[in-house]
Amino acid sequence: MEKENIEEVETTALVKVAETDKSFAIEGKIDNWEDFFCDDKNFIPIVKFVKTRAEGLVADATTKDGQIARKTLAKKINALVKEIDNAHDAVVKELKAKPNLVDKVRKHVKDSLIKYKDDVLAPIKEIEARQAEIVEIENLPAQGIGCDSAGIKMLLERLLVMAKTPEYWKESAKDAESAVIESTRQLKDMQASAEKAEAEKRELEELRKHKEEIERAEREKHEAELKQAQEEAARLAKEKEELEKKAREAEESKRKAEEEKEEAERKANEAMDKLTEDQRKVVDSPKVEPLFQEMEREHKRKVNNEALDAIAKMDELLKLTEGDVEDAKSVAKAIITAIVKGKIPHVRMMY
Repeated sequence: MEKENIEEVETTALVKVAETDKSFAIEGKIDNWEDFFCDDKNFIPIVKFVKTRAEGLVADATTKDGQIARKTLAKKINALVKEIDNAHDAVVKELKAKPNLVDKVRKHVKDSLIKYKDDVLAPIKEIEARQAEIVEIENLPAQGIGCDSAGIKMLLERLLVMAKTPEYWKESAKDAESAVIESTRQLKDMQASAEKAEAEKRELEELRKHKEEIERAEREKHEAELKQAQEEAARLAKEKEELEKKAREAEESKRKAEEEKEEAERKANEAMDKLTEDQRKVVDSPKVEPLFQEMEREHKRKVNNEALDAIAKMDELLKLTEGDVEDAKSVAKAIITAIVKGKIPHVRMMY
């Protein structure tokens, strides 16, 4: 069945709306707001009242008085909305607190019942706890298997702490006494066996160390003698190698000197062969030496100027001098001068 329209259902009004100049307010006594909110029919008088006021309002929204009238009615309706919201929030808060209250009551009852249950079982649990201690005493020798004498001693000390008075053991006193006696006997036997085995092991260890010391001394002596012989052999081999190296170096120096001499003579002869008859006369004549020197200087100036022009026209240099050609030439001249004077390692002019 579809939900009925809240404005059309007739119901007995529990509340009505009181109107003042400034606001609307809910009037009427509500004993249980939670039940009130659970049925939307309870709000029919409120909705009808507001609907009547809203639909019956005669106010021209284009005029100032009309705007005031509409805003005043809206403000009154909003006050009614806030009142309903506040009532709703109080109901929700109370509903949210109920689960916590239910849990609190349940926990209190549960804790009380569990306490009484534990009280009923307490004597049995005490007996079971004492019997568990006796079982632990009986199992101590098994824990000592594989332990050294120190470990077994710790188990005996633990047994001594666990061996309490008959008043403590109550109904299990005889079982406890029997377990303590038997575990003590087994642990002491195990301790004696462990101490004997450890003594034998120490004796064997001392013999082994003594034997190792003798063997180490003999080995160190042999290694020292071998090392001395190897060092002597290496020294003699090194001396022989140095002598052979010096002989090879002397022979190589002699060979290179002869080759350099032959190469110089060959180049001189080739140069003479390339000269014309007139050039040979000039070379043979001491009087023309200044001419050759001037030609050589002119040739060097030409090479230097060509290198200077090439460097000055490089894009990278022009970028550095921002396109100033004169500055580029000055930098290029400084570079050529440094090369000619040998100030730049591994770089020289080819004339």
